[in-house]
Amino acid sequence: MATGTIAERAPAATGTVLLLLTVAMVVLAWWEPVGINWIIVLLIIALFFLVTGKAITGRALGILINERNLMSLARLQLVIWTAIIVSAFFVIAIARIKSADVAQPLAIGIDWKIWTLLGISTASFVGTPLLNANKANKEPKAAPAVLQKTANRFQEPAAVVDQNRQGILYGNSAIADARFTDMFEGDELSNTHLVDVGKLQMFFFTIVVAIAYAAQLFQLIAYGDLDMANVKLPEVNDGLLALMGVSNAAYLAGKGVDQTPTA
Repeated sequence: MATGTIAERAPAATGTVLLLLTVAMVVLAWWEPVGINWIIVLLIIALFFLVTGKAITGRALGILINERNLMSLARLQLVIWTAIIVSAFFVIAIARIKSADVAQPLAIGIDWKIWTLLGISTASFVGTPLLNANKANKEPKAAPAVLQKTANRFQEPAAVVDQNRQGILYGNSAIADARFTDMFEGDELSNTHLVDVGKLQMFFFTIVVAIAYAAQLFQLIAYGDLDMANVKLPEVNDGLLALMGVSNAAYLAGKGVDQTPTA
């Protein structure tokens, strides 16, 4: 029986698909009407992520799965903003190169607020494992009772819960067990069966801000003058930036507090 990831079993096929997606992104960005080409490039980047996740983990959403075999909200947020910003910059650069009227086609301004937005997403992505590492080194108080209670909630043997946990952090047995709802659940043995309101808030704030900013980008790419010497990506509204800052701060603060009594 074949073992290993899809990438290990068919590296040439996976590499070919990713190469074709990259070529298609360049060709379509060049030939499709501005505005439409950005949407196409954004979809191709999303497909690139899906193919990569499938090749490495066997799951299309594998890029969102963390080391505990759970889907991560911090990963989703970073993927969303990476796709939006990279695709917009790429399409604008292609349009400026194609026009041949711009002396420095890659001189596209990026406001500090955008860097702050990306920094906030990166901080959550990097900060999550750092905070979880502290919890992974702790042992639950009255461990047998805690493990049994968690096992009863998920209808699985306590020995399996014990085997997959990292300190007081709950973990799935395999990548195949990861679910989208993992993003909205608690991280620890005592609260992984409950909805984490902080995560839910961060998810909706991320989606709302991403849609609002994507609309601004479409207006610029489809109707703006991309040949201007000082063309730049739209600035992020102060209110939207504050929403992202507050939601991510609450998310990380929740990570820093132990919900499971420790020994």
